[in-house]
Amino acid sequence: MTKKMAWAVALGLTLAMAGPAAAQNKVYKWTDENGVVHFSKTPPPEGQAEQVRLRRAPPAAAEAAAQAEASAGSEDQELFAESDQPDNSGIERENRERACQKGRNMIEQIEPRPRVFRVDAEGNRTYLSDEERLDLLEEARQLIADNC
Repeated sequence: MTKKMAWAVALGLTLAMAGPAAAQNKVYKWTDENGVVHFSKTPPPEGQAEQVRLRRAPPAAAEAAAQAEASAGSEDQELFAESDQPDNSGIERENRERACQKGRNMIEQIEPRPRVFRVDAEGNRTYLSDEERLDLLEEARQLIADNC
């Protein structure tokens, strides 16, 4: 779960617990000097906040939320925060695909060759030690494990 999604879920749960009247109010989002994201009915004194629109959950999510809430004894529908910021999920997916491909390429280049070298800025070859080669292979495997 991404940080943005976690904050949206936390805000939704907070608003659902506060009752339907909370959905009528404005909600502000801002990041403090420590990088912590806050949601509140009132903007910070500095005024550097983004107003967040609230929307009802889509039918499938609302149905799942209703089942979860029914087991908890609540009948309020879950709310999600919708930021004016663009959705970066496509960019994140592309970055993961690139990292996955990079790991696969590294293994393809390094694994079958016992001697691996790098070319420095002046065009000279610098051969890697066995330990450096194994470290690169481990890095490539980790990229694949994390992103493929």
